Amino acid sequence: MADTSVKIFHSGQPGAPVLNTDKGSLIALLDAVLVSGFGLRAVDALSVVNGVATAQISAGHSAVKDATVLVAGADTAALNGEKRVLSTTASTVKFDTTGIDPQVATGAITLKVAPLGWEKPFAAGSLAVYRMLDPNSTRSCLRVNDDYTRVAAVCGYDVMTDVSTGEVSFPNVNVPGQSVDAQGLRWYKSYAPAARPWVVIGDARGFYFCSSPGRNESLYAIFGFGDIASNAPNDAYRCAINGSDYDRLDDAGDFPFCLAYHANGPGYIRGAATGLGGARPISKWGSLMTGGAGYSGGPASGSIAFPNAADAGLLLSPVFVFQDNGLRGAYRGLMYCQQVVRDVFSTRDRLVATDGPLAGRSLMAVKAGMQYYAGYSGVVFFDVTGPWS
Repeated sequence: MADTSVKIFHSGQPGAPVLNTDKGSLIALLDAVLVSGFGLRAVDALSVVNGVATAQISAGHSAVKDATVLVAGADTAALNGEKRVLSTTASTVKFDTTGIDPQVATGAITLKVAPLGWEKPFAAGSLAVYRMLDPNSTRSCLRVNDDYTRVAAVCGYDVMTDVSTGEVSFPNVNVPGQSVDAQGLRWYKSYAPAARPWVVIGDARGFYFCSSPGRNESLYAIFGFGDIASNAPNDAYRCAINGSDYDRLDDAGDFPFCLAYHANGPGYIRGAATGLGGARPISKWGSLMTGGAGYSGGPASGSIAFPNAADAGLLLSPVFVFQDNGLRGAYRGLMYCQQVVRDVFSTRDRLVATDGPLAGRSLMAVKAGMQYYAGYSGVVFFDVTGPWS
C-alpha cells in the first residue's frame, strides 16, 4: 500500500482548525496536525473492491485527495490504520487497500484525518510543548508560546521537563543576539482577526508550517521545525528550527527570510555535529541559484527559462543547510526551483516528477513572498509522496 509517512493538511479541508489572531489558535492547529488529528466521523458503510476501499460517510468528512486518514473499529484488522486517500466526494472517501480481499467491512468503524504522530507532554494556558516520538528521530521538543495575536514565539529544546524548563535551547535563549527574547523566534499567524489560509506538510521527524498572514492570501511565509538530512553519520544534533528574528508582520505583510528565501535567515540547529558549542546559526541555498538573495522560483533564481529548453523540464534542487561555513546537510522534502515560475504555479498545485531521484513522486507547490510587493515572490515545492527518510 502507499506510504503514509508524509502527510499534508490545509485550511481548505472541511473542519480544519482555524488560524487567526486569537491567542492559542496556532496551538489548536498544531494539536490537530501533530497529535490528535481532526474530523472524526462514524463510517456508515465500508466496502473493498479491487484493492480500493470506499467509505460512505453521510455526515461529511475532512479528507482530501492525497491526505492520510486513520481508520479504526473495523473487524478486519488490515482495514484499520493509516490509509492514503485516492479520491473523495462530499460523502465518500476512497483509499488504497492493496492486498486486502474484496469485502463489505463490519464493526463500529470511524475515520479521521491522521496526525503526524507527535506527542504533547506539557501544556499550560497559551504555552505548549510538542515532542517527536519516532525512535529514529532526535526526539527534540518544540516549545510554542501562543500568548500573542499576530505571531507565536517558538524555540527548540533537546529535552524539556515542564512547559518552561528545558536543556539546550535553539536558538540559545540565554545568549543575547541569538533570538528576539527569551521566547525564541516568531511564526506568523495573521495581521488581522480574520481566519488565514495555511498549509502543513510533514512526517514524524519534522514539519513545515506555511501561513498566509498578510493581505495577499496567495503568498505564504514558510517556517519549519525538525530533523534535517545530515551529512554527518549518526548526527544526534541535526534538529533545526526556522523563524523570523522579530515581529516583521504588519498590514502589508513584510516577511522575508522564511524558508522559501534562498539566503541567510533566522535558522538554528541543535548543535554542531560533535554536539559541542550549543545552538548554531544555519543558512540555506539551492544548488543552481545564480541570482542574489530572493525567493525560490522568483527573479533571483537565475536566468534559466521555464520550461527548460533542453528537456522541457522543471528544474528543482535540494535546499542545502550550511553551518559554520560547512555543508551540514539538507532540508527533508523541500525543494527550490531554479526557474522563474512564480506566475505559473499556485499554492497546492500538483505535478508528478517523471525522471531523476523524484521520479513518480507527487510534488506540491507553495507560493511565497513579500506581501507588500507581489512581484517579489516565488514558489517552493514539497515531496508529498514520501518517504523523506
